[in-house]
Amino acid sequence: MLIENHKKTDLAAYSKKFTSATKEPRTVLAITADRKLLLMTVDGRWIDKADGMSYKQLQKVLLTYFNAQWAINMDGGGSTGMYIKGKGRNSTDVVNYPCEGNSDPQVYKGTTKERPLITYFAIKER
Repeated sequence: MLIENHKKTDLAAYSKKFTSATKEPRTVLAITADRKLLLMTVDGRWIDKADGMSYKQLQKVLLTYFNAQWAINMDGGGSTGMYIKGKGRNSTDVVNYPCEGNSDPQVYKGTTKERPLITYFAIKER
């Protein structure tokens, strides 16, 4: 958990690795104060384009800009990908820049290669 009832969680209570300032690609699920669902991806590992975010940075952004009441980090790194039907680029539905395939920030060029295990959310309008 990143945010619980409009407050930053104690990240160290989960694991010391969550207090790291390491910036990585991230995937977040949040509920805003006005009960809107927020699905967010943060790109990273793109030299001079996207650095990713630390967990503490995510907490600050979620509270400051989105007024999140609840938020959870789902996964990160090469697993961070967002697909929106009909909204992607290059005839795919990918709307961010996944970094699967190469985590070396000195040579990373990007790919949309799928991972063998991915968490999917399907959102359907009523």
